[in-house]
Amino acid sequence: MAYLKDFIEHCVNNSTETMEYYDDITITREFNTPEMEEFRKVINSQFNKFCFNNGLFQKNRLRFEDLDPAQKAFLTLIGVINEAPKNRYYQHILKYYFSRLDSKMEDVKLENLGINFMDNYYQDLPPIYVKLPKLKWNEIKTNRAERTLPQSLLKHVRDFIIIGSSIQFNIDGFPRNEMLYLLYGLAICSALTKTFNSFKELIDYLKSMVQLYLPTKCFNPIADEKEGVNDNYYNLITYLKTKDGKYNYRYKPAEKYFEGNDQKDKNTKFIRGEDKSEYLLTVYKTKEDMIKVWDKLEEEYKKDPFSDELIAMWFDGQLLTRSTCLIGCMLIVMKHLKKGERIMFKPDEMPDWCSIAGKDFNSTFETKEMKIEMEIDDLRLSDVLDLLKVYVLNVRK
Repeated sequence: MAYLKDFIEHCVNNSTETMEYYDDITITREFNTPEMEEFRKVINSQFNKFCFNNGLFQKNRLRFEDLDPAQKAFLTLIGVINEAPKNRYYQHILKYYFSRLDSKMEDVKLENLGINFMDNYYQDLPPIYVKLPKLKWNEIKTNRAERTLPQSLLKHVRDFIIIGSSIQFNIDGFPRNEMLYLLYGLAICSALTKTFNSFKELIDYLKSMVQLYLPTKCFNPIADEKEGVNDNYYNLITYLKTKDGKYNYRYKPAEKYFEGNDQKDKNTKFIRGEDKSEYLLTVYKTKEDMIKVWDKLEEEYKKDPFSDELIAMWFDGQLLTRSTCLIGCMLIVMKHLKKGERIMFKPDEMPDWCSIAGKDFNSTFETKEMKIEMEIDDLRLSDVLDLLKVYVLNVRK
């Protein structure tokens, strides 16, 4: 159909017109023709991704049967569905989490599954090729005792969501998912009630919460002992423009930060390719190079746990496979919450790209008074999963 590509672009670009577009398509002759099964499958699949990414879990919107393996595994993890994953990576990930439901969040992280597992999983190598054992459902699933969620969490659900929404960029194309606001707000608030002996401990704690959202592969690659491809231990690329000069829609507003920019001393550099591409590139040739960056972060953390310099260094380091910038935004939110403020990003502003360009990321947001006091006991893995389950099931109603 002539409009199929256009509809997919609406879904990918997170257009606010996507739901209306989908409803209009479902009443077309093509969508309702029995022979057009593949067409309906593509439309439903793309729309389902849009709904999941934006936390639209309502029964009349999200179809569980059309979810991808990572999405199904996540909903199984939090207890909304009870489906054994076919993918062996998710079998082992669920087994890891289900066997640690009573563990404190600071003691839970996916890197504990092992260097080889994380490397293979991140690269999407076929599990059979890497000889990953297949698990039966009774080896994975743990009978979860019914537990009452602590009142210290339930009474602050709306606060967590408001605080978590502070990480939302005010830019077209970025998903707006209230369930993730809840998760990230909980991560921020619980971290503020704890004492961390090092910067890495703080990052590991925030990362352990981010990792629960299984569609995001957020890991610390420094655990990988083998040499990287092309003699590089680790590299990460984020495209602003692809080789044909086409913009990555959601990152287009970041281009303004790099006009006449000099980045000689940066770990992450903005590259303008001869093929019309524009991208951020982070390269570490050795494990020691990454460790040096961590060491500098620790030195700054000892001076001031939430200094602008520390946050800027964190953005520039790009030390995680994903979500380095998300966690950087969490640090900004935490810094201002300690001062009795919440932040709100200005339209078309991005603190990570701004900071990497060597500019002041404080110019990308405004602040508003928000004084909140809460006491959060040591979070157990089951507390976090159950809180997300309650939220999703309430939306589902």
